[in-house]
Amino acid sequence: MPFQSGVLDSDLPSSRVLAEGETFVIRGAGRIVWCKVSVPRGLDPARGAASGAELGAFLLGHVLERHSSWLGVVFDVREGPSVIGPVSLQVMQNICERAELVRRRLAILVGPAPMVNEQLSVLARVHAPRFATVTNQRHTAVDWMTSSS
Repeated sequence: MPFQSGVLDSDLPSSRVLAEGETFVIRGAGRIVWCKVSVPRGLDPARGAASGAELGAFLLGHVLERHSSWLGVVFDVREGPSVIGPVSLQVMQNICERAELVRRRLAILVGPAPMVNEQLSVLARVHAPRFATVTNQRHTAVDWMTSSS
């Protein structure tokens, strides 16, 4: 079942869908990849974990590569889960590690869920200290992607 949430940001009219799954859609806009996660009500945790693994496989195999033309990923979990389970947490760790390894920026956009914010902040700080940031402000994520430093 494909991703059902309203995911198109009004300022991404020229974006194209690169991949989608039950809990995510990944879009390319310019040289930035936008990954939006949304958890449908009543989603079985095992299906959510499988969808997270699918998402991670796409980013690791197509975006976070040394010779990729993408600048990086804005990873939007504002409509995601209130806590990240062990399988998806490992996927996020792999994404952070790869972003650091291949020097691609990773801006993680979090919502009001304090546990998710803490989980992802720790992962970014430990596994991608130079190439990841966690924020609740969309403009900060965009600025991080396009800054020259």
